[in-house]
Amino acid sequence: MRRILVAIALGSAMLVAGCSGAQVDSIPFDFSYETDSGTNSSAKIGSDPVITYGNISFSGKGTLGTAPVDVALQAHVLFTDGTGPSGGYLTVTDAAGDELLLQLVSEATAKGSGAVVEGDFTVVTGTGHWAGVTGNGNGVGERGEALGAPVTWHVDLTLE
Repeated sequence: MRRILVAIALGSAMLVAGCSGAQVDSIPFDFSYETDSGTNSSAKIGSDPVITYGNISFSGKGTLGTAPVDVALQAHVLFTDGTGPSGGYLTVTDAAGDELLLQLVSEATAKGSGAVVEGDFTVVTGTGHWAGVTGNGNGVGERGEALGAPVTWHVDLTLE
């Protein structure tokens, strides 16, 4: 009797999920951004180690799926010799002007004069055809030079 009830419960849950209309899509999100000059309030303190902290604005371009998008990131950093936590909010704007806001929680690891940044992205909200979209993803960004140089990301997003 217990096995039949479990099978009925699982079957009902699958039927409800199948009829909910929610579609889950994994979308590649590739973009690159660089520091916007004159809009940053980051600072450095110390010499051994060097602590970099504060807020930095970035902007750039990329693709979400195959569609071109503009990206803007308002980030905060706390690096010790180029390694440490960072994060912020990334606005993705498509050709129609619709926006998708993502929260980024990341960790940078110094690599030569640059860094590798690993991050988790969570959808906060969206406008236009992005209204009501939820989802998350993770990705890796690379910066080949000192802080302020372009960062190139590859993110796998799952959107519902």
